[in-house]
Amino acid sequence: MVLNERNFIFEKVFPSGMELSVGRLFQIAELSVTCGGTVAEHKQICDEITYVVSGGATVYSDGATEHLSAGQVHFITKDSVHAIVADEEEHFRYICIGYLLSETEELSEFFALCRQKKAFVAEDDSTIKKLSELMLSEFYGWDRQTDSMVSRYLVQILVSLHRLMTGKSKQQKDIETVSAGMTVYRVARFIDREFAEIRHVKEVADTLCYNECYISHLFREQTGMTVKEYLMRRKMEESARLLTDTAQSVETISERVGFPTAHTFRRAFKAYMGASPTDYRKTAKNGR
Repeated sequence: MVLNERNFIFEKVFPSGMELSVGRLFQIAELSVTCGGTVAEHKQICDEITYVVSGGATVYSDGATEHLSAGQVHFITKDSVHAIVADEEEHFRYICIGYLLSETEELSEFFALCRQKKAFVAEDDSTIKKLSELMLSEFYGWDRQTDSMVSRYLVQILVSLHRLMTGKSKQQKDIETVSAGMTVYRVARFIDREFAEIRHVKEVADTLCYNECYISHLFREQTGMTVKEYLMRRKMEESARLLTDTAQSVETISERVGFPTAHTFRRAFKAYMGASPTDYRKTAKNGR
């Protein structure tokens, strides 16, 4: 790919293809092309999916022209001639995934669709966006599970893209909404039970076998607060109860709710409650 006038880029390119259990990955990238900038004409060495994060652009594929805008997905097959020209009004930001996969039973319907349409545009229902971001996050934080996770995300992206193109996405979106609610419920209940032992959000993610970025994004989307904020709220609620209902020292309470030191606890409590633990206790007792 040849990019002109780019202003932001994260890109992993595998010239020979990164071997996956389902095929090969050639590129995963988060790109931004400046207003009016271009991705020069080139021949595709692999199939490619582009999710538009923001802005707009005109895409040229084998003589056909499509205009893309935020929330849309563009697909193009190997050997197509391809170019992009960003709109003049706003930077064109997108996530790009280049790959070649083996045709399996799981992907048979998607491959049948590709034989009919070598390039197409779909309206995302947020599924492709979420999966693409999760896949991208694997490369920001590489570990020994990354290969396996990338394979799974890529297959899910292609199955979801087929559903979007064939009008089956509403049912899937309903299922995902229920699934998202159950995930948030699991996280909240775990924190409710174990908040005194939890120091970092990563502990929650690791224990429940979730990606940290995923649950952080999903929890905020569903509840309006981050996992970290919810964890702090539970610690502060219990601290306030202990200060009001018991004679335990501040040092003991700080330890009971999971702070490393009494000083750290005092500072966090005052920032959250607007008063020091000692002053809060006095006010609470005087108010009885």
